[in-house]
Amino acid sequence: MTGPTGPLITANNATVANTGTVVLAGNASVPFTTTATLNGTAITHAAGSTDILLAPNQTYFATWNATAGALAGGTLRGLALFLNGTQITGSINAVANSAPNATIQPAFSGSAVFNTGIAPNILTLTNVFATAATIGAPAVSVIKLI
Repeated sequence: MTGPTGPLITANNATVANTGTVVLAGNASVPFTTTATLNGTAITHAAGSTDILLAPNQTYFATWNATAGALAGGTLRGLALFLNGTQITGSINAVANSAPNATIQPAFSGSAVFNTGIAPNILTLTNVFATAATIGAPAVSVIKLI
Protein backbone atom coordinates (compact mmCIF):
# COMPACT_ATOMS: atom_id res chain seq x y z
CA MET A 1 0.00 0.00 0.00
CA THR A 2 1.28 3.46 -0.87
CA GLY A 3 0.76 6.44 1.42
CA PRO A 4 -0.23 9.95 0.37
CA THR A 5 2.14 11.95 -1.78
CA GLY A 6 4.17 14.43 0.26
CA PRO A 7 4.92 18.02 -0.71
CA LEU A 8 7.33 18.75 -3.52
CA ILE A 9 10.11 20.45 -1.57
CA THR A 10 11.68 22.15 -4.59
CA ALA A 11 8.51 23.41 -6.23
CA ASN A 12 9.75 27.01 -5.91
CA ASN A 13 13.17 27.54 -7.46
CA ALA A 14 14.98 29.84 -9.83
CA THR A 15 18.31 30.32 -11.54
CA VAL A 16 19.23 33.74 -12.90
CA ALA A 17 22.41 34.43 -14.83
CA ASN A 18 24.43 36.80 -16.92
CA THR A 19 26.41 34.86 -19.51
CA GLY A 20 28.78 37.71 -20.33
CA THR A 21 31.32 39.86 -18.57
CA VAL A 22 29.89 42.37 -16.10
CA VAL A 23 31.66 45.54 -14.97
CA LEU A 24 30.32 46.48 -11.55
CA ALA A 25 30.76 49.82 -9.85
CA GLY A 26 31.83 49.72 -6.22
CA ASN A 27 29.09 48.28 -3.98
CA ALA A 28 26.85 47.71 -7.03
CA SER A 29 24.57 44.71 -7.54
CA VAL A 30 24.84 42.32 -10.47
CA PRO A 31 22.21 42.64 -13.21
CA PHE A 32 20.99 39.26 -14.45
CA THR A 33 20.07 39.23 -18.14
CA THR A 34 18.61 35.73 -18.18
CA THR A 35 16.07 33.95 -16.02
CA ALA A 36 17.23 30.42 -16.85
CA THR A 37 14.79 28.57 -14.56
CA LEU A 38 11.75 29.83 -12.71
CA ASN A 39 9.25 27.50 -11.02
CA GLY A 40 6.52 28.29 -8.54
CA THR A 41 5.33 31.64 -7.24
CA ALA A 42 7.62 32.26 -4.22
CA ILE A 43 10.51 33.60 -6.37
CA THR A 44 10.31 36.12 -9.21
CA HIS A 45 12.83 37.88 -11.42
CA ALA A 46 12.55 40.17 -14.42
CA ALA A 47 15.32 39.69 -17.00
CA GLY A 48 17.82 42.55 -16.79
CA SER A 49 17.05 43.33 -13.15
CA THR A 50 19.41 43.09 -10.19
CA ASP A 51 16.53 42.08 -7.90
CA ILE A 52 15.32 38.58 -7.12
CA LEU A 53 11.99 38.93 -5.30
CA LEU A 54 11.18 36.41 -2.56
CA ALA A 55 7.95 35.58 -0.72
CA PRO A 56 7.55 36.79 2.86
CA ASN A 57 8.23 34.69 5.96
CA GLN A 58 9.94 31.80 4.16
CA THR A 59 13.25 29.92 4.39
CA TYR A 60 15.47 29.84 1.31
CA PHE A 61 18.76 28.32 0.18
CA ALA A 62 20.70 30.44 -2.31
CA THR A 63 24.01 29.80 -4.01
CA TRP A 64 26.00 32.00 -6.36
CA ASN A 65 29.04 31.62 -8.59
CA ALA A 66 31.14 33.78 -10.92
CA THR A 67 34.61 34.09 -12.38
CA ALA A 68 36.83 36.94 -11.30
CA GLY A 69 37.85 38.07 -14.76
CA ALA A 70 41.51 38.74 -15.51
CA LEU A 71 43.16 39.93 -12.31
CA ALA A 72 46.15 42.19 -11.95
CA GLY A 73 48.52 41.29 -9.14
CA GLY A 74 46.88 41.84 -5.77
CA THR A 75 43.52 42.72 -7.32
CA LEU A 76 40.66 41.53 -5.15
CA ARG A 77 37.11 40.66 -6.22
CA GLY A 78 34.41 40.01 -3.64
CA LEU A 79 30.71 39.22 -3.88
CA ALA A 80 28.00 38.41 -1.35
CA LEU A 81 24.26 37.89 -1.22
CA PHE A 82 22.26 40.74 0.26
CA LEU A 83 18.66 40.59 1.51
CA ASN A 84 16.94 43.98 1.58
CA GLY A 85 20.32 45.72 1.52
CA THR A 86 21.87 43.72 4.38
CA GLN A 87 24.63 41.21 3.73
CA ILE A 88 23.56 37.61 4.45
CA THR A 89 25.98 36.06 6.93
CA GLY A 90 28.23 33.43 5.38
CA SER A 91 27.45 34.28 1.76
CA ILE A 92 30.59 36.34 1.06
CA ASN A 93 33.61 35.12 -0.86
CA ALA A 94 36.59 36.93 -2.35
CA VAL A 95 39.44 35.95 -4.67
CA ALA A 96 42.78 37.56 -5.57
CA ASN A 97 45.83 36.84 -7.69
CA SER A 98 49.26 37.19 -6.13
CA ALA A 99 50.91 38.14 -9.46
CA PRO A 100 49.72 39.97 -12.57
CA ASN A 101 47.99 37.53 -14.89
CA ALA A 102 45.76 38.43 -17.79
CA THR A 103 44.67 34.87 -18.55
CA ILE A 104 43.77 33.27 -15.21
CA GLN A 105 40.16 33.94 -14.31
CA PRO A 106 39.56 32.18 -10.99
CA ALA A 107 36.08 30.99 -10.12
CA PHE A 108 34.55 31.75 -6.75
CA SER A 109 31.18 31.13 -5.10
CA GLY A 110 29.14 31.34 -1.93
CA SER A 111 25.87 30.14 -0.44
CA ALA A 112 23.56 30.57 2.53
CA VAL A 113 20.31 29.46 4.11
CA PHE A 114 18.25 32.41 5.33
CA ASN A 115 14.77 33.53 6.37
CA THR A 116 12.78 36.33 4.80
CA GLY A 117 10.66 38.78 6.77
CA ILE A 118 7.53 40.64 5.80
CA ALA A 119 7.35 41.78 2.16
CA PRO A 120 9.07 43.06 0.15
CA ASN A 121 12.13 40.78 0.17
CA ILE A 122 14.78 41.61 -2.41
CA LEU A 123 17.79 39.33 -2.88
CA THR A 124 20.83 40.68 -4.75
CA LEU A 125 24.38 39.57 -5.53
CA THR A 126 26.55 42.56 -4.75
CA ASN A 127 30.15 43.75 -5.11
CA VAL A 128 31.33 44.04 -1.49
CA PHE A 129 34.14 46.48 -2.25
CA ALA A 130 33.98 50.21 -2.95
CA THR A 131 36.13 49.77 -6.08
CA ALA A 132 34.89 48.68 -9.50
CA ALA A 133 35.21 45.00 -10.41
CA THR A 134 34.93 42.93 -13.58
CA ILE A 135 33.36 39.51 -13.18
CA GLY A 136 32.34 36.82 -15.64
CA ALA A 137 29.24 34.66 -15.97
CA PRO A 138 27.63 35.41 -12.59
CA ALA A 139 24.67 33.25 -11.60
CA VAL A 140 22.40 32.80 -8.58
CA SER A 141 20.20 29.77 -7.83
CA VAL A 142 17.49 30.01 -5.17
CA ILE A 143 15.32 27.25 -3.67
CA LYS A 144 12.48 27.84 -1.21
CA LEU A 145 12.74 25.25 1.53
CA ILE A 146 9.69 23.90 3.31
